[in-house]
Amino acid sequence: MTHDPLARRRSEKALTVIEAYASRPSKERSRYAAYVKATPAMIRRQGLGQTLAVLLSRSGKQKENNKRTDEEKAYGALYDHLQAWLCGDAPSAPFRGDARKLMTCVATADQKNYVAAQSEAGLYLEWLKKFANAFLQDKDKDKDEGKGKGKDEGATS
Repeated sequence: MTHDPLARRRSEKALTVIEAYASRPSKERSRYAAYVKATPAMIRRQGLGQTLAVLLSRSGKQKENNKRTDEEKAYGALYDHLQAWLCGDAPSAPFRGDARKLMTCVATADQKNYVAAQSEAGLYLEWLKKFANAFLQDKDKDKDEGKGKGKDEGATS
């Protein structure tokens, strides 16, 4: 088995982010978990730039924080988490050490850096999704949704 230090660093950062986010209100956590699940598919369909633009536009960042909805806060947090990773100090960060905002970096990136950023975002989102499923889901809601289902329902092939 090969030890991949970069994958380990991704997982450690994602775990730290999700553990910190777990103290947020239940509704906001649930929305964040849903957005983390949906974002990789959105990136595959629309590309990283358009996906980030959607996250940013739905974040309500132009409002004061206490006037933002749980939905806006969750979108904003996901954008911020991606920005911290893609512009952070990780060796794989395509915009490592770039003081500009992520949206600016993506919009002005050459093809090679854009593709690298899109790939790295997908890999990081996979870890965020795993940990969001483990730590952010409302356990009581999950139990309620499971009532009345047969043992084979929801199984994947």
